Amino acid sequence: MSFASDVKDEISRVQLDDNQTKARLSGIIQSLASLSISNKGLSLVLKSSNANVSKAVAKDLKKLYDVRSEFVISKQTKLDKRNVYSMVIDEKVKDILNDLDLWTDRGLLDHPRMMFLSNDEMIKAYLAGLFMANGSINSPNSTSYHLEIKVNSEKHGSFVIKLLERFNITGKMIERRNSYFVYVKSSEMIGNFLILISAFQSLLYFEDVRIQRDLNNSITRLNNI
Repeated sequence: MSFASDVKDEISRVQLDDNQTKARLSGIIQSLASLSISNKGLSLVLKSSNANVSKAVAKDLKKLYDVRSEFVISKQTKLDKRNVYSMVIDEKVKDILNDLDLWTDRGLLDHPRMMFLSNDEMIKAYLAGLFMANGSINSPNSTSYHLEIKVNSEKHGSFVIKLLERFNITGKMIERRNSYFVYVKSSEMIGNFLILISAFQSLLYFEDVRIQRDLNNSITRLNNI
């Protein structure tokens, strides 16, 4: 299992109050869900390759809205052919989107409004949801530090960067293969992000490996001198 998967598994188990749960769900559903319309009405389809993320979403939807989620498991056709967990919600869809501040009378929003993310704890939960949905982070054993979150649009990316700045984390945005990503490359700021999303066990491992690697690099430089 990758380091990024370990982080997602850890934060999927964090205990949240109802408002924080809504904020995390808002980030996950905004990132993973597609909206379909049929003769039965609106449906949400969420696809994730992380089983624990899918379980957390199903649990939170049941807790907050008393809705059932239908699962379909398939295999990716590319790369490592991991399982893909498709979750279908076909009841209370508009009510859920409204409650998560992702829907207005004009349609879907680019991101929830700050009146919804009303305090720091809700912002942290929202960022955790975005990472659970579409985040990645290099193993601290790799040769470089890199954390990124795939966002829905350039406007959404700018919004996420402003949220990170609130906690003194500098994010930048890049367009790659017609998609936008917000990324952080500073090891210190990546550590701060792990604190932000309550990934404390992952942080301890990250810092332990980072400090050991920096020490080894320092010894190598001294030997070279």
